Amino acid sequence: MVGLVGPNGCGKTTLLRIIAGQESADTGSVRLHVPGLRLGYLEQGQRYAEGDTLADFLQVGERALETAAARVAQPGDVITVHEGVYRERIDPPRGGLSDEKRITYRAAPGEKVVIKGSEVVTGWTRAGKGVWKVSIPNALFGKYNPYKDVIHGDWFNGRGRDHHTGEVYLDGVALAEAASLDDVMKAAESSRPLWYCEVDDVNTTIWADFRDADPNAACVEIHVRESCFYPDTPGRNYITVRGFRMSQ
Repeated sequence: MVGLVGPNGCGKTTLLRIIAGQESADTGSVRLHVPGLRLGYLEQGQRYAEGDTLADFLQVGERALETAAARVAQPGDVITVHEGVYRERIDPPRGGLSDEKRITYRAAPGEKVVIKGSEVVTGWTRAGKGVWKVSIPNALFGKYNPYKDVIHGDWFNGRGRDHHTGEVYLDGVALAEAASLDDVMKAAESSRPLWYCEVDDVNTTIWADFRDADPNAACVEIHVRESCFYPDTPGRNYITVRGFRMSQ
């Protein structure tokens, strides 16, 4: 192992980026003569878009190593993820070449690795007896808003009403979607807690009956992602996924 040490600003990062092919040298050249050599480069800092929050920063920082490993994984590689709850969609950028040259994503042996399609939501305000309300910026959902996305198909009978692909969870237990806001406001008459949603051009608003629970003290999660682990392009084959718990 070789360590590159020097004071701030002396060019350590620039040198590594030149070796990795991400920057061009002003003079001289880089020669790599090791057969089959592959270079991987993990940036020392993440790049963020305007409007990103501290919470976004902490979430990305927590999973930066796993995400970076997925970006550089090649056929035959094994990516090992350690214990934790990961709220993200894993999109493998490439597949393997054959059964002998798979790309494997696995949980570390004996460790609990959970990948969730949900996010924790706080900031609920009371809207009635046992009923709480929260408004969420549509920007949180990106291109896929499950509270606007309606379940449909010749296999599905909606019984005359809309059913959305979104869901609300209280301490891990799913509530049932109501047909109307009025049903939620009268949810005490229902045997199961209910939720209802409305979406405008800016916000998604959710009303939910939490009975005697305080949603700002309990763990309330809402469905956010279309999937937990799925390539964005068909034809990425020979991928093995092992040991993960995927939910919500």
